Amino acid sequence: MKRRRLASSSEIEMQMTSMIDVTFLLLIFFLLGTKFKEPAGRLNAFLPKDRGPNPNNVSVIEPEEELVIRVMMKPGHTKPVYKLGDTEYPTVADLEQKLLVLYGINADQPVTIDPDPRAQYNYVLQVLNSCIKVGYAEIAFSAPIPKGPQVPGARWRDW
Repeated sequence: MKRRRLASSSEIEMQMTSMIDVTFLLLIFFLLGTKFKEPAGRLNAFLPKDRGPNPNNVSVIEPEEELVIRVMMKPGHTKPVYKLGDTEYPTVADLEQKLLVLYGINADQPVTIDPDPRAQYNYVLQVLNSCIKVGYAEIAFSAPIPKGPQVPGARWRDW
């Protein structure tokens, strides 16, 4: 049986034009059909147009008067001393009695708990529980201040 020979002049070519057309149509379809996910929350903040603080346009905002409760560990002691203002309280119960009096005067006053890094967490949590029990709603913790040059407004620890 003889095979037919194809003419060498007729080579098989692949038509790429229709494949490119289909590829672009699919690309356009997916680009137009894709719905991008919208952010869950919207940030309603307008950032300043200036690059940084300028001494001419910076206004100093005084914070609200806050109660600062310090949980201090004195050297050689195993239990902390609680300091509110200039007064030291040996127990959380004594501190809680003073907080009740202050809450009666100003219930919206913010409270900041400033713990000594050497204090155990259970003592700090006892102060937090006392503040919640008294009724304070705005309670914050102060971060330890690193050594070295400080930013304006940073508090130095006096203990």
